Amino acid sequence: MKTGLMAAILATTVVGAVQAAPREVKGDSAAVLKLQALVKSLTGERDAAQAEAAKLSQEIDRLKKEKSAAQAAKDELSGALAAQRNAAGDAKQRLDRSQAALQDWQDKHRQLSQTQADLTKQLNVSRGKQQDVEQHLQECARRNVKLYQAASELLERYQNRGTLTALVGDEPLLQFDKVEMESLVQDYQDKFDAEKLNSDESQSGR
Repeated sequence: MKTGLMAAILATTVVGAVQAAPREVKGDSAAVLKLQALVKSLTGERDAAQAEAAKLSQEIDRLKKEKSAAQAAKDELSGALAAQRNAAGDAKQRLDRSQAALQDWQDKHRQLSQTQADLTKQLNVSRGKQQDVEQHLQECARRNVKLYQAASELLERYQNRGTLTALVGDEPLLQFDKVEMESLVQDYQDKFDAEKLNSDESQSGR
């Protein structure tokens, strides 16, 4: 490019010199022809250099536009990357919160399961104790029945004793024994009826 510009400058200078030369120098036509040929050559090089300069100027403009477009694309990509980083940060925070909430739920569920297991164990123990109490009550009721039957049988025998014993029964002391025996039998009868009622209510409530 520098050579073309120098040729263009030289051609311009030579053309000016030729145009300024006196008209009288017609005798040396060979030198004039050579000079004209040189001027023509330099003029062609000048035109080519100017065309090259215009082409280079267009290329520079195109490269500037491409550079601007590339910079804009770079800025856009940088913005998109920053947005993705922010979105990734937000997603990580949400994930951390979700994991913390899940861990808290798992802890509470574990505690609830343990509490439920403890309550179930306590319920089984209470049921076992209840069965023991019911068995004890049934045993007491059975014994009370036997005791009531024995007392009734004893009272019946006492009431059905012989004539001699009946005569003796008129004595106040022996009559007191009879009254005491009847009271004892009635007392056991009341207790037996109460135990039987409680047992029936307990069985119907289950």
